[in-house]
Amino acid sequence: MHVEITDKSLELALVQASGRLGVAHSNIDYKIISEKKKLWGLLGTTVTIEAWTKSKERHPRRPEHKKTETKAEKLPAIEPKVLSKLHNFCEEICSMMAGEPVKIQIKKTSRHYAFECENEYLSEKVVKMPKLSDSIERILLLVFKDEIEDKHVQIFFDASGARQNKEKELISLARNLARKVARTRKPVTLNYRHAQDRKIVHMALDSDKKVYTKSVGSGADRKLLIIPIKGNESRQSHHD
Repeated sequence: MHVEITDKSLELALVQASGRLGVAHSNIDYKIISEKKKLWGLLGTTVTIEAWTKSKERHPRRPEHKKTETKAEKLPAIEPKVLSKLHNFCEEICSMMAGEPVKIQIKKTSRHYAFECENEYLSEKVVKMPKLSDSIERILLLVFKDEIEDKHVQIFFDASGARQNKEKELISLARNLARKVARTRKPVTLNYRHAQDRKIVHMALDSDKKVYTKSVGSGADRKLLIIPIKGNESRQSHHD
């Protein structure tokens, strides 16, 4: 079975394909049909993919989750001079948005290069506009794409820890709701307006063996469902 999906990013398209095909991300093969960006992604991005199942697994879970983490630990290195350019350019962008000088600190983690700043204005914007952080990351990678040797480099932008705090809250809420869904056997509907918020919930529950997530609707009416997986009644008591 092949499905054609159009969404705001490759990650979201794969999440949607996972729900349509009924398998985990790791069991999907795909090809990108088209990708369109407006003003480096600030005004929106659309990606269209064709996806199909490469295994017989029927439920959305991630049995090879540990392999993904192992790969992430081998973060590609950015040359110091290029990293310095990225640092300066990011400070320029943030200072223009904030209307005052903004200092950026870069921390290398096992998964990405974290570009962090302490600024109240940007912190509020990151919370109200989840797409803002993603757009800044895309701009940095796009502007310096010819100088970054390894194209698997990942950048994470945050302001005053606002993005990380919000992600932790969403993940905690998602897992609590997943336990409720597994116990009651009744789906839960979430009305998250921003695609980034829905993506966080999708990824938080991707390896859950008792529930799976699915996005329905379009535009402002798009909703996220947490649905119980059939055949798990015998394991409900673990979460009571």
